Amino acid sequence: MENRDSGKKPTNIYGLIDPRDSQLRYVGKTVKPVEERVGNHISFARAGKLQRVSRWIRGILMDGLEPEWFALEVTPAGDDWQEAERFWIAYFRSLGCRLTNLTNGGEGCEGFRHSEEFKTALSLRNSATESIEKAREGLARWKDENPDWRKLVGASIKRTLSSPSVKEKQSKAIKLAYSLHGHAKVISAKKQAWWDDPANDNKKQAMAAAVAVKARMREPKAGYKGVTKNYDKWSARIFLDGERVSLGAHDTPELAALAYDKAAVDAWGIGNCYLNFPNIHQAANDNQKLDRSA
Repeated sequence: MENRDSGKKPTNIYGLIDPRDSQLRYVGKTVKPVEERVGNHISFARAGKLQRVSRWIRGILMDGLEPEWFALEVTPAGDDWQEAERFWIAYFRSLGCRLTNLTNGGEGCEGFRHSEEFKTALSLRNSATESIEKAREGLARWKDENPDWRKLVGASIKRTLSSPSVKEKQSKAIKLAYSLHGHAKVISAKKQAWWDDPANDNKKQAMAAAVAVKARMREPKAGYKGVTKNYDKWSARIFLDGERVSLGAHDTPELAALAYDKAAVDAWGIGNCYLNFPNIHQAANDNQKLDRSA
């Protein structure tokens, strides 16, 4: 943007100084006030720009300082500002200044040109924002001028609700609500009549049986203590000292029940716990006693 305006406005050639060592580190040009352009440099540095001058300024900001500036030359509108910028960059480099400029100067920045559609949309957005702000300010003034503004607003609402068109809309809405409610009542009455009809007893029994089957399929049980269905296997588990102990997965519920019985006998002994197959374990225990007595 600045490069397009450089021929129409006076151009300021300026320098930036590092306050930490008082060394000149950058030479630039601007058609804006130099203070504003230096503020742009600082904003770019804080935004994380990667240009060499932005990285240098960021280091100054991290030390709690800001770059210092001074004016070198003001070229009138229409003069060759490019030559002036090239001269000052070459001059300070000849003095040994470590400038952060990447070029010899004179190139400028072409800037980004927005499309006419974007400019129009931006203008409309700005005008809409201004209109909203004006409306808010007008509303605030009106409230200040009318301490009883709440009563005025209430009266306006009452007038609106009492208008024939609004009343007609309210009447239609109420009729629609009653109609929907009546329709729901009719459906509910039909369901109840079907359920009370003795001719539908067979269907009701079939429905109850289907619900029971679904319940059994949803929560399959083996009928043995400590045994549950786990996909295509049967898992056995036991609680010891308040903790659940897994006893593995088995192909049949009977094998899982036997695994539970063995763990229960080992933990509490026969006669001190519930067993799925007490006869089997009692017979095994009797055989062990006979072996010991023999």
